Amino acid sequence: MAGWSVRPFEGAPRARARVAALAVLAVLGLAACSGRVPPPTGAPTSSGPTPGASATPAPTVAPTPAPTLGPGAGLTWVTVAGQPSFDGAMILGVAAGPAGIVAIGWAEMEVNGVPEQRTSAWRSSDGVAWARSGMSFVDLTRPETPLTLSAVSWSDRGFVAVGDNLAWTSGDGERWSAVELGPATPRTGACASAVAARPGTVVATGSFGPCGSGGSRKPAAWVALADGGWQVARIVGPEGAFGSFDGIVAGSSGFVAYGGVSAVDARCDTCPPPDPELYVGAPWFSADGLTWTKVTDVKPFRSATISGIVAGGPGFVAVGTEALGMSGPFTTVVWTSTDGRTWQRVDASRLAAAADARIGGGGRSLVIRSTDPAPDGTVRTRLWASADGLAWTDLGWRTAFVGRQVMGMMATSTGLIAFGGGMIPDPGATCDKADVVAGRCHQAGAIWFSPVGAGQ
Repeated sequence: MAGWSVRPFEGAPRARARVAALAVLAVLGLAACSGRVPPPTGAPTSSGPTPGASATPAPTVAPTPAPTLGPGAGLTWVTVAGQPSFDGAMILGVAAGPAGIVAIGWAEMEVNGVPEQRTSAWRSSDGVAWARSGMSFVDLTRPETPLTLSAVSWSDRGFVAVGDNLAWTSGDGERWSAVELGPATPRTGACASAVAARPGTVVATGSFGPCGSGGSRKPAAWVALADGGWQVARIVGPEGAFGSFDGIVAGSSGFVAYGGVSAVDARCDTCPPPDPELYVGAPWFSADGLTWTKVTDVKPFRSATISGIVAGGPGFVAVGTEALGMSGPFTTVVWTSTDGRTWQRVDASRLAAAADARIGGGGRSLVIRSTDPAPDGTVRTRLWASADGLAWTDLGWRTAFVGRQVMGMMATSTGLIAFGGGMIPDPGATCDKADVVAGRCHQAGAIWFSPVGAGQ
């Protein structure tokens, strides 16, 4: 096992660390063989409070008794250390399939003698030893223009990654080919931000319009065709006139998308206010990815913003925040659905401290994470775990993630995988401001494993 090491966290003794190291291989071995890993979730959304809508909470569903968690369920995390290919990087997404495991993100590299952050992909056969792909992710017509990868998923066509106006596919995570999403023009470019797959169907979501936060955008979805091209989906109803589908998840009943989508342009200060019901940031559903409709009953989502949805619990579980007034305070909200069409709000009172809550995992391994700086400014992450999306157990602040930013979590049949990165101190350094200025810290990507997922 030369060239890699597994470092235990949470105060686990060395003997337990050796067991955890073997469990890491088991987790990723099963993930690579099963190919049943939900896509990463938790993409940011720009939807806001509903103008004119009441802030009265919708009826809630009483939680079930707290689930029984397996040993070390989300409590004990290990990480792969000593990975030169992660130096100067941040991991933004991970997908696993029979061909191995792929991570996407960015890495610092010199371009014409100037350090730049460039989109990168990494591959691994076992999740322990990683190598960065030699692929350059650039504009097809302007090779000098670097592009962004926003999300990656495994499908029965191989790995699929999307970003800007392109969809990239790969059978092995090393060699990638790209096609343009469209139709698009320089004024109404295609901007893909998420991708998900079910057997026989791959769907990307995003928007038409200028990529980034500026400019007016319209929500968009694309479905992969057998010839390698992509077909533009139909967005039904006036509710889908403006905004973007920032995230998508695949479940047994179909696809669910979410984001800042409404009947009016959020940048228009003089537009007449629409029916408040048309402005609610509720999920959108599609059975096949080709036709999208907003959920009929939007009451559970009034005054709330969805931050992420995963396939799990009764079918789907969503997490977000709700403004109790025009400028706060804000509280965490959880919703569940059996089919993606009808949703109900869950009693999330145990999650009152979950500022900026994001959900990850899947199946019966559901995890909400909240990142909040410690009093000394150190980044830290708190976790809550659930097997059904109704009852949540507070796992506290996990020391494995101290000083790192967790960008997402995904579930396998035997555990959880988290990914992200942050500043790593050199020996004797603490990464305080003086250490950073003196160059005694360096940016590095990170992947963590919890060998037994919540509810297993």
